[in-house]
Amino acid sequence: MQAPPPELCNYDGNPKIVKGEKTLICLVVSYFGNWYKEKIQYRRLIFQPKADTFSHFTITGSFNEVIKDSTKDTMIHVECQQSISELHMFYNQTGNPTGNPTEKFIFRDLTAIIEVDEGIVTAIKWDRACRNCPHNQREENIYNFHGNVTETYGKHHRACYLKKSQCESNDMSKEYCDVNIYFVWTGTDINGTALSSVNSRMSEFNSCPHHDQFMKDNPESNPIKGALAHLGNTSAPEDAPEEAVTARH
Repeated sequence: MQAPPPELCNYDGNPKIVKGEKTLICLVVSYFGNWYKEKIQYRRLIFQPKADTFSHFTITGSFNEVIKDSTKDTMIHVECQQSISELHMFYNQTGNPTGNPTEKFIFRDLTAIIEVDEGIVTAIKWDRACRNCPHNQREENIYNFHGNVTETYGKHHRACYLKKSQCESNDMSKEYCDVNIYFVWTGTDINGTALSSVNSRMSEFNSCPHHDQFMKDNPESNPIKGALAHLGNTSAPEDAPEEAVTARH
């Protein structure tokens, strides 16, 4: 299977994971669509979090960029070694949660769980988002590359969203609605050392405020600026993976 071009995030000879050392991870921002039947515009960003450190990255200005001229929903997926996650919606332009096209939605918090076996990334899955929002303000937002809602860990993923109008109000800064992505790890590194930062992911906390305090006490945060000026690359249908790729030894 082939990921969106030009290649998977496997630079520097695709090194195996070592706990505590920097690891190359790609975040791919794209428009919603069927990767098999359409040419999808995308942009690939590179991060280097330390393996098994709960890492947080904010793409500053991303909210303003995606709402400025986007006429499609904006999606995000993660690549590491030969593994690819499913697509996580960030900006819902079409108002699908309510069927009201005048309402637009932001899913601001994303947590990627990186599963590793003896240093090889075997899967990347999205964690369920924070649950401190009303039930009528949650919506499924994980999709496969055919553009269909799909499951993660055997369940449909319902995430809290913010209305675009909330992000633009005086009560909330636009920066609050930028992409916030967290990376956590589980499994074993190349030396057989256990990776356990998965236990610090947001869904392990009763509410987001408790998690926010945890992040203040345990920061590895890195803002990425000006990364989404435009989605300048375009995939071809033959570049689409059949599904989220699971690497094998």
